[in-house]
Amino acid sequence: MSRLGFGLGKMRHTAGAGRVAIGLQHAAFGATFTFSELRPVGRYANGDWWVLGPVTITSISPASFVQASGTGNNGATPYTGRSVHGAMVNPGNRVFATGGLLANNTGNSQTGFDSLRFAALNSSPTYNAALNVDPGATGQPLAVTTGSVVKFVSRLTGLPSQNRPAGLDMVVLTVVDAIPAADAIRPGVSGSSKASRIRLSDFNLGVFQNLAPTASAPTFAEALGWVSRYIETSLPDDIQNTHAKGANNQDEYTRETNNNLHRALLCLHLSSFTADQKRQLLAGLATIGEDIVSRQEEGAVTLPDGGGPGWKFFLLVTLAASLGAKTPAAWTTYITTQRATFAENTDLFRVTPYDAAMPRRNDEVPPRPKTAYTHQMLGSVEWTGTGRLALEQSGANWPILYRNIVALSSKLPGMLAVDMTTGGRALYNYPEAWLYYDTVFVRRNETDAAGANPILPFPLEMVNAYRPANTAVPAIIEAGVRGDAMWLRFSTSLLETATAPDPSAFAVLVNGAARTVTAVSLFRQNIGLTLASPVAGTDVVTISYTVPGSNPARSADAVGVPAFSGQAVTNRTEKVGGSNTAFPVVRFAPGVQRTCLRASISVLNTSTGMSTLAAANSALGTIALMR
Repeated sequence: MSRLGFGLGKMRHTAGAGRVAIGLQHAAFGATFTFSELRPVGRYANGDWWVLGPVTITSISPASFVQASGTGNNGATPYTGRSVHGAMVNPGNRVFATGGLLANNTGNSQTGFDSLRFAALNSSPTYNAALNVDPGATGQPLAVTTGSVVKFVSRLTGLPSQNRPAGLDMVVLTVVDAIPAADAIRPGVSGSSKASRIRLSDFNLGVFQNLAPTASAPTFAEALGWVSRYIETSLPDDIQNTHAKGANNQDEYTRETNNNLHRALLCLHLSSFTADQKRQLLAGLATIGEDIVSRQEEGAVTLPDGGGPGWKFFLLVTLAASLGAKTPAAWTTYITTQRATFAENTDLFRVTPYDAAMPRRNDEVPPRPKTAYTHQMLGSVEWTGTGRLALEQSGANWPILYRNIVALSSKLPGMLAVDMTTGGRALYNYPEAWLYYDTVFVRRNETDAAGANPILPFPLEMVNAYRPANTAVPAIIEAGVRGDAMWLRFSTSLLETATAPDPSAFAVLVNGAARTVTAVSLFRQNIGLTLASPVAGTDVVTISYTVPGSNPARSADAVGVPAFSGQAVTNRTEKVGGSNTAFPVVRFAPGVQRTCLRASISVLNTSTGMSTLAAANSALGTIALMR
């Protein structure tokens, strides 16, 4: 049970600071902090507590200790010598990382919370007893001038499978050097500064719409539960850190964090929530936002990894649209020039000839669809789910295209919240992301073959009812041909789930002579065509399109592709002697396997540093040898 209250002490008012208590003890959410003397304490807008420093904490209950033995995984895996109930000051700060920018992540960070490891992954954060500052572990009082004291309340019995999560609660007490404003947003736990940068009164509710609730709309209590007391410390959204969480206030797997927080953002647009209720949601969301940014300021990079890490950026953009000119400068930096530190902005890419040549791996059990890229898909926007550089050599669970289905739960609701918030789309000035947003809108009713990643009813209802339509007319961005493969890339995403136009709708001329189109496909922003015979590298090619009476090409919002005539086609077919002697072309035949060096990404765990590719999936593939 959560405990709220104070020990010995009395209550008093402080001008401009709201309710302030003087006490020797602060107890909340299953943890009790005892001070050496009476200190002023109070609460931030989201309910988390602060204490005026400097302060000496004589004990934190439950005290940290070494558990002689126990049974993990519901009794299946006994353990010994487990350090439990640890505490850290400013977890996620650079001082707890083993290196610079990329090193300040889960795989390379250390923790003082709990020594039990994620049973399925030995690369999870290493427990370092020196980082556990709990008086029960050190035998000394904890003196703090300013800082976030984060207490981990371990789960000692009934541990779930793979030890995740290994905790019940994660509780933060912020030691400040000045009494915060009554509506102050708690500063992030990772940063060194504990001055509040945001107040709840800074938010403008006018940027949110006032829409009728859909059938599956949550209650206020449900929505508040999603945002209450969540603490972002050392990338707990990463799959490697799923054990270092408190089950009472953090989701084990980020897919759930993703769903919950994006649904909370959508609730800001519902008429069934009062202005006061929306402000309470904003208090929780803004606190999470400060935790996120404080991690980024400490050099963190949210790596694209399992569990759907794509929830942070859309939350920040939505809140920044509401804050307007009062958005902290650090937030603006990480929304604009430093947005690549978020996975949401690194796992999008455009399909290249390299992708078309590279075979997909198909060794996942159970299998999920992994469709090979073709040259008809060139230039279209796609999502890897694990980072562009690791696309071809990452673990069996990742190779796409099934990731376009997982994206429904991790991108569509969050981007919808941004799209519906006044000024949100302008803040997120990333055309590729909005193209992909339209793409997953088209595929919103699909279900992952494993059944684990569907878009939930409430956001699906909101998408269907309230997504602003894209009424732009599709315009040709690129027309290209390579051999018998031709592609037309458009300015908007296409209704790729529809039946493609009949080949007779297209007229292709090669050196002025007609060349029959035998097949037509739709993919993302592309219309792909297959020619009856390949073109030569020196051929001049044009294409025309007549809108057919049935199955015309349309955008994701059913805006028709207009007719065009004599469109020049860039011929990307290899010329005799190779297309470019500076970058030789390597050919490999079907059935032949090759190995390549893995990209240096910390989430990858391999002893060999090499990855074997599957057999080639086309008659001839090409890859560029980069210098």
